[in-house]
Amino acid sequence: MSTVLSIVVALAVTSYRRQHRRRALKEQYHTDGADIGLAEWSDDICRLSTWTPGKFGVDRIVNEAPNLKELYLYRNCSDAILEKVSQLKHLELLHIRDEAVRGDPVDVTDQGLAHIAELKSLKRLYLRDCPAITGEGMVHLSVLPELEELDMFKSPIGDEGVKHLAKVPRLRMLRLGDMAMTDEALLSLRSAPSLRVLNVGRGVTPGAIKEFERDTGVGVR
Repeated sequence: MSTVLSIVVALAVTSYRRQHRRRALKEQYHTDGADIGLAEWSDDICRLSTWTPGKFGVDRIVNEAPNLKELYLYRNCSDAILEKVSQLKHLELLHIRDEAVRGDPVDVTDQGLAHIAELKSLKRLYLRDCPAITGEGMVHLSVLPELEELDMFKSPIGDEGVKHLAKVPRLRMLRLGDMAMTDEALLSLRSAPSLRVLNVGRGVTPGAIKEFERDTGVGVR
């Protein structure tokens, strides 16, 4: 094989590998143990996940992948981390849950929710196992104009928090599993303009659920 042909073949292989890697990155880029920089691929990364956002550096994510659409924080999330995440103005999905140890809580408070409220493009939000947030903190989420899906599993917002969430203009799916609430919460959600699917927590009576479904057309699970 001639030298010129060898160079052409090598370049073709390199190009193919680069395109293949680019396609993979467009789906998902897991930051932990990464062997390449984010900046080189910032226009292609749409989904990024990390177990150690503090160690990896959320500053790096914000600076090198500013157009990020989806972010999964599986461990060690905090209000300070969310303050930096709030700079990702194109973010459409934010998933927060400590999955390192089953049942481990997430260290996020109402102040963290105030930072999330700055993500005006957010459509899906998962706030699972956040014992430090309160019903009052839900007022921050009520101003999210594009929010369509919200998961508050095991996060103690109660009837007061549900009252605020009923004001989210485009909320279609709301999960409130494994948290204390009463029939009063369903009364608040009657005014939710776009709600279609609801998962209720403990304390809601079967009669109230049946009446709510009949009057609103919302499916309750």
